[in-house]
Amino acid sequence: MKIIRSIWENKHSAAAATLFLWLLIPVGLVFLTGSALEYVAGFIVCYSVIYPVFTAVSCYLVSRRHGIVIFLPAAMVLLSVAGFVFTELLRYALPNVIVMTVVTVFFGCGLGNVMHGGKGDGNKNGKNNKKKENKYRSIVDD
Repeated sequence: MKIIRSIWENKHSAAAATLFLWLLIPVGLVFLTGSALEYVAGFIVCYSVIYPVFTAVSCYLVSRRHGIVIFLPAAMVLLSVAGFVFTELLRYALPNVIVMTVVTVFFGCGLGNVMHGGKGDGNKNGKNNKKKENKYRSIVDD
């Protein structure tokens, strides 16, 4: 458990571990069902359900914990493009894979970055908010 926790605490090691798991599970399933087994129904399920959900969730989790780690979305998009260009899955859906990977990666990273609460408050002490509350006067009560 300490090893997993130490990997998850550092943002670069967390992004690298997420990239490894992303390559292993959904991309591996898509390539296994698409080129090795040539099982069309399995490829459709892996490609249209497992791959985008796992991609968006993994990007969301890393970005929510550490903010945007810039090499994670770039590596996911480049590895997806390279994987489909250099394999026989080019005949299936190269433009769709590129578009779906870009959309799910940036959606997951963007949503995770919005939920990341560590930075970007702007007004941390709240002095301006108190001044605005004191100047407010209701027009209904007059």
